[in-house]
Amino acid sequence: MNTTAIELVIFKTKPNVSPEILKEAIHKTTPVLAQIDGFLDRELSLTETGEEWVDIVHWKNMELAKKAVDIFMNTPECQELVSLMQESYSMRHLNSMLYAKKNQ
Repeated sequence: MNTTAIELVIFKTKPNVSPEILKEAIHKTTPVLAQIDGFLDRELSLTETGEEWVDIVHWKNMELAKKAVDIFMNTPECQELVSLMQESYSMRHLNSMLYAKKNQ
C-alpha cells in the first residue's frame, strides 16, 4: 500500500514557555522540514485546555517520515524547539487512509 504518512507529535512545553516563543521556534524549523525529502505540509494545534501542543506533519510516505526524524533531531536549527519541550512527549507515525477536503 502506497499511502502518505502522518507524523503526530503531542507534547507539553517546559514551564514559562509562552505560545509566542513556541510558535517562533516552530517557524524556524519549518524551512528545515521543507528541505527534507518527502515533506508535504505541517500544522500546529493547541488542545482546548491549552496544556498540550499537537504538531502534525504530512510526509510522502512512511519511509521518508521515519528518516526525517533523525535529520530533524540532528539539525542545529531544530534544537531550540526541542529544548522548549518537556522530555515526555508522544510521537506516532500513521499511514493516512483517507484525506477529505471541502470543495472550494
